[in-house]
Amino acid sequence: LVNQQKRLLRDMHDGLGGIAANISLLANLGRQETELAAKDGVLEKIETLAAEGNAEIRSLMNAMENREFVWTDWLLEIRKYGQAACAGRSMEFDSSIVGDPPEERLSLMAGISMFRMLKEAVTNAVKHSGGSRLDMRLGFSPQGFEAVVQDNGKGFDSDKIRPGRGLASIRKRAEELGGEMNCSGVGGTRCRFWIPLPIKYPVDEIALTDSFPPS
Repeated sequence: LVNQQKRLLRDMHDGLGGIAANISLLANLGRQETELAAKDGVLEKIETLAAEGNAEIRSLMNAMENREFVWTDWLLEIRKYGQAACAGRSMEFDSSIVGDPPEERLSLMAGISMFRMLKEAVTNAVKHSGGSRLDMRLGFSPQGFEAVVQDNGKGFDSDKIRPGRGLASIRKRAEELGGEMNCSGVGGTRCRFWIPLPIKYPVDEIALTDSFPPS
């Protein structure tokens, strides 16, 4: 249970922590702006981040209350995030699902961790690719779940660019679930995730209890 609590705190740090840090940074930048239009632009970004934070809290609270995700709800959430992120940068977004998700539900920690993986891939594409389009392909087979996030941006040269902490983090998450993640920078950036089914997460067999968070 302690290990599961630590992982949940890590996920909260990666999600809400990053949003709060960005809001703080934008607030400091906004105070330094002298032009009214520039201040309005900063406030608009803060408003967007605050809405994202509220959505993150609602999603986390719902998951903790239900102790698991319904696959259809999880798929809807990640597609909604991709659409909203692209709309904020005037990027075209397209998503598709191939195959049928498993009937069994997705455990709390596995669902949160997988959401973080795809969210990081989408965020990187939106912020850094310089592209005009983002495609998200989600697929199910008896062997596993595959997710591909691909943009039509500038890509990257793997021989010249060292992987950042974000990519290292999502690769670790994939490996924790017994899967893998790889990225290619040719003709845009393409990140592929593969997770074996049924999905198992460390200490998933230990459910969260009413004692979390500890008093």
